[in-house]
Amino acid sequence: MNPKILLICKASIKEGLGHLIRTKTLADFWASTYPEWEITFQLITDLDLSHLLKDTAYHIQVTESLEIDDTESYDRVVLDMLSFTDSEFESVANIGKKITSISPIFNQMSKCDLLVTRTKYQTKDFGSKLKIEAGLQNTIIRSDCYKIDGLQFENNLRKSSINIAISMGGTDPNNNTLKVLKAIKDLEQPAVFWVLLGEGYEHNYEALTQSVNEDTTHEIILAKTNKNMWHILSNCSLAILTGGVTSYESAYAGLPAINYFQDPTKSYLVKELVELKLCVSICYDEKTLMKDLSHVLNNKNLLLDIHKNSKQSFNSNPLANVAKAIIN
Repeated sequence: MNPKILLICKASIKEGLGHLIRTKTLADFWASTYPEWEITFQLITDLDLSHLLKDTAYHIQVTESLEIDDTESYDRVVLDMLSFTDSEFESVANIGKKITSISPIFNQMSKCDLLVTRTKYQTKDFGSKLKIEAGLQNTIIRSDCYKIDGLQFENNLRKSSINIAISMGGTDPNNNTLKVLKAIKDLEQPAVFWVLLGEGYEHNYEALTQSVNEDTTHEIILAKTNKNMWHILSNCSLAILTGGVTSYESAYAGLPAINYFQDPTKSYLVKELVELKLCVSICYDEKTLMKDLSHVLNNKNLLLDIHKNSKQSFNSNPLANVAKAIIN
């Protein structure tokens, strides 16, 4: 009998769009690989994201709060969010034979049956009920993210003003984009900065434009993008990221990144990337960020080393590992 699967995720100004990207990528993989399976996707959101959910081969529900039909039963329920109330989790557990989280941070983790995550590091003991499948081999990579060609990367690196991406997430609730733009004005080395603004960026664009106009050293392009962001990232030599989905996609693709966290307790999410030399560094303030950025721009061979390391660090399709772990 073909499995019946329910995927539920949250996307919001506060939680960002990473959960949506990750869950939809998994749903798309199952639907294209096993078209006979019955797949339902429920997106809980306070944003208008309908344009990101077009042309899917499975049933989609977009709601503002959890909606569960207790007459249904699913072989697998996959959750991707930061939090559920106790009653919400109980309603899901009542209709699912096995509950899996693909978010490494979830307040109901100890009640789940399985966690499939890209990082081997955890900060809590979730008890004996939870089985954990962890490591780079369980990274969910969206279909338009591909490994950057080595020759292309070396050619990009030789440019006098290399391309650097700034991507602070789909919603950037703390407006880290503006903080980084203000900080790079003091960077002496020339560079072209591509500032990627997500679908949920709702801060004042005039403040960004003013900061761009005040920077006389660098060329800065503001680009609102989500679906096609890897068209830009694949032509960059470095990225400034926030430790989310894109940080692991960059490690997979061979794009070196500086991961900027305002909350040090979350940095374990990319600790493995630092240890394996698949990213430049982790930093917690703009001063350190600019110091690390200046250092690699003066030592571009470090960027090339990181790019080469990525070639050996991921198998050809880690998404298939995630899908198999959940079903098995």
